[in-house]
Amino acid sequence: MLVPVEVGWTPVFGDGLGGTYKFGGWYNSSRAIDPADDRLHEGEYGEYINFLQRLTAPAGSASKRGLSVFLNSTFADRRTSTLDNQSALGLTYVGPTPSREHDVIGIALGRTHVNPRVARDLAPTRGSEWVGEIFYGVAIDKWLGLRPDIQYVYQPGGIAHVTDDVIVGLRLSVSL
Repeated sequence: MLVPVEVGWTPVFGDGLGGTYKFGGWYNSSRAIDPADDRLHEGEYGEYINFLQRLTAPAGSASKRGLSVFLNSTFADRRTSTLDNQSALGLTYVGPTPSREHDVIGIALGRTHVNPRVARDLAPTRGSEWVGEIFYGVAIDKWLGLRPDIQYVYQPGGIAHVTDDVIVGLRLSVSL
């Protein structure tokens, strides 16, 4: 049995500065293997937070243009998860120019942490992987978007002595 629970709040501050704040968790009653010692555990659980807050908006406009900040964090059961927590913090700006009001530009920093119970048994020792990302989402039409991005990965896989990575990507979105 999987039991998700979520509590949310969607306030609007000032002149249309809406936000979404969610707190949640889950419990899974199935058996799960301990990644550190291969024992079976009865059930597993986790928690998360998801915050999104608009910081700016054009005065007196129904436009989606403006700056927003987000924070996402997940915390997993250390008895059953190889990765015990993950967080991302960033800024997005919708409509960087009046002629491109549906485009989005963003920057974010993320961290993924290897469960110390698992990391102690791995060679080389693992800790946290950090990822920085910059992207620009182009709204070609209401149904078609392109989003090129560049990511810089520090300590890939949480391994301190591994060469950092640069990843260049392109996402195509089609809404039917």
